[in-house]
Amino acid sequence: GNVVVLPQPARGWGEDQENLYHADDLAPHHQYVATYSWLREPEPVGFGADAVVHLGTHGTLEWLDGKDIGLSEADAPDALIGDLPDLYVYNVDVVGEGLVARRRGMATLVDHMVPPFVKSGLLPELAALGESVDDYHGSVHQNELLAEAYADQIRQQAADLGIVKDLGLDLGTGAELDHDVLHALEDYVIELRDQHIPYGLHAFGRTPEPEMRASTVEAIVSVDRDLLPDEAEVLLKRRFAIVQVWRAIARPIESHPLAIADARSLAPGNLVASERRYPDRVGETYQVSWGPDHKWYYFPRMTRDEALVFKVYDSEKDGWARFTAHTAFEDPNTREGAPERESIEMRTIAFF
Repeated sequence: GNVVVLPQPARGWGEDQENLYHADDLAPHHQYVATYSWLREPEPVGFGADAVVHLGTHGTLEWLDGKDIGLSEADAPDALIGDLPDLYVYNVDVVGEGLVARRRGMATLVDHMVPPFVKSGLLPELAALGESVDDYHGSVHQNELLAEAYADQIRQQAADLGIVKDLGLDLGTGAELDHDVLHALEDYVIELRDQHIPYGLHAFGRTPEPEMRASTVEAIVSVDRDLLPDEAEVLLKRRFAIVQVWRAIARPIESHPLAIADARSLAPGNLVASERRYPDRVGETYQVSWGPDHKWYYFPRMTRDEALVFKVYDSEKDGWARFTAHTAFEDPNTREGAPERESIEMRTIAFF
């Protein structure tokens, strides 16, 4: 078949291009409309495309003017894409905007991995500054003249690298460096050294080498997830909810599927508070005691492209479901020799 490769038309001219990407009150201009019309129309008037592939995260079709949901031919995205199948190659890390591409651009997403991540390390000049700080620590109580020389060297290196200005440091002029200022400088160098950065680009159909996979996993688990210590007190004054997503990893679920309870069938006394102990804190969860009125639901043989999304907890006491009891169970319909369940779950906190 025939293939045509062309750039997506510009969203507009003469203004801030990035702001125009998401302008919901700017109709697409003639060139934009004509491009998609040419793709849809049959030959000889147009190209007569059977499908469109949008390549790259992200384009502007799904951000054109019109309603947020329930689009019709009166809304620009729907009017331009029409009945053309829209395949969209998208970065798996950009979840929110990917949802917009599906909802407003009628796209079928083909996700791809992020690039591998590696530790950034230090540029030679920063590494030399780190060595000077180490040398200063080693000589400050043993050789005052040598420590003074290292102090002057640190001042010069930090100034040349722009760190003094960036951090607003006062390194002074004396023989010794202020203890707190020196530690601020040292922490900054360590932070730069330990940062993870993308290494190249992801290649379709190519699994990163084991070393790259290991460094990427290290980057993921190294993120500080300490329950938002600086913002927690303010955030918890507002409504918040815990939302869980659960799905199969590979093969369909045949044994021990996940069941969820109808919250209307649970009595308050069925929820039994219990501690959940961590190395650094004590949390709370609920066990569920049996009740004759309970109603439980599950989806048999869930596949990898299906997911359960449910609200585990809601701080709002407005009469809606606040808790969703859930558990794995032994399904009497499970065939003999069925493989063990392989599943994955993720929780997130939504603040309103």
